[in-house]
Amino acid sequence: MSNVDARTLPKPEGRSRWAADPDLATRRHPAEDQGRRLTWRGSFERDRDRLLHARAFRRLAGKTQLLAVGEGRQVRTRLTHTLEISAAARTLARHLSLNEDLAEAIALAHELGQPPFGNAGARSLHELLSQGLARLAPRGMGVKPRAATRRSEPEPSITSTHGFDAGTQALRVIDLLEVRYAHPGLNLTDATREGLFKLRHGTGAEVPAGIDPTGLRQGEPPPLEAECVRAAWLAMTPLHDVEDMLSEGFLELRDVLRVDDAARVVARLKKAGGWPRGKFRERAALHRALVHATITDVLVASQKRISVADAAGKLPKAGGVVAPSRAGAALVEALRELLEVRVLTRSDVRRADSRAARTVEGIFVALYRDPLLLDDSVLLRWKELSRRTFLRDLAPSRQAEEIAAHYHGQAAFARLLADHIAGMTDRHAEELWQSLSLGRSAR
Repeated sequence: MSNVDARTLPKPEGRSRWAADPDLATRRHPAEDQGRRLTWRGSFERDRDRLLHARAFRRLAGKTQLLAVGEGRQVRTRLTHTLEISAAARTLARHLSLNEDLAEAIALAHELGQPPFGNAGARSLHELLSQGLARLAPRGMGVKPRAATRRSEPEPSITSTHGFDAGTQALRVIDLLEVRYAHPGLNLTDATREGLFKLRHGTGAEVPAGIDPTGLRQGEPPPLEAECVRAAWLAMTPLHDVEDMLSEGFLELRDVLRVDDAARVVARLKKAGGWPRGKFRERAALHRALVHATITDVLVASQKRISVADAAGKLPKAGGVVAPSRAGAALVEALRELLEVRVLTRSDVRRADSRAARTVEGIFVALYRDPLLLDDSVLLRWKELSRRTFLRDLAPSRQAEEIAAHYHGQAAFARLLADHIAGMTDRHAEELWQSLSLGRSAR
């Protein structure tokens, strides 16, 4: 990794030619005319504020990052993780003379699609949405699911080959699921939507079914502000997770110092006289040193690539301008592997993940088999999507027939359930599954 200190980097002068221009930003829907006499926010500032006020953003406080927030734990949630990634992305954008507001907006949106229980919940939803319909056959309602016409034919997928993906779900949240205006979604700028999509999917990915491709510039490199968010996300996530695992006793300082590049960062700190005494101060010093080293590495490497682009008059088609050096990427990858080997394989962590997956699966299957267990708000949304009669308005004798014909076997209904469950906090999902389990056992 580079030994260049951030204080030696040239200060940005004006905005780069590659920075996104808020005055050229477009939206899928016309901006709302609210009769204001003065407009003082730019387009990307509006995006940021709309995200901060979104219900999905507030719910991130109750969602697992790496470990569930239990009694006495002080680990990161999806919300605190998002705020820290946002801060790092703003730093990169500012010192690369890019649009800081756009970087912040993309960063604030990047985890909105995360379901409860972190990666375990996402894997469970993906498996549910990728499996055949027959596996979710309803029981006890006197209704049989549609069967394949021939045994040789594969079972139809419940939705599509995309299954569940947190990045795609984040786009669903901002485009469709948030309700604040006359139109669906938050009506964010296309630059924010494009950055969010390409943050996880890259330049060449196809836009999944159900997502409006308008403004996503398929095949084009993402805005450099989106690359700032990606670089911050990939670098900071394992650093934050390592700090949390040190705090919870899942890792020891000596485990991290076995990573050669991390040991060299600490050695430089000790040589400069900046290494404190005491377990808690050592952990904090290690985290500060690693964050400084990785962000500095990204800045130095990215400034060199931007200089090349300036000379050529164009950005590389494949993107990758704002990114770490090889050594910087190697340090982050080594820390990620440390977490996988020493933390994610622990029996207690795997048991917690297994319990989380069973909870998500149990909720999904129960609600799929008996939609009458759903809240009215979800059933009303299905009424709007399917243009069918509100289920509770039908006589009980007709409800089973309606469910068999227009709920079971419907990919759109399965996706509706995934949207509903993905929006839950950990606690909401746990309490709902407990309620459903008690009701089942009472029968």
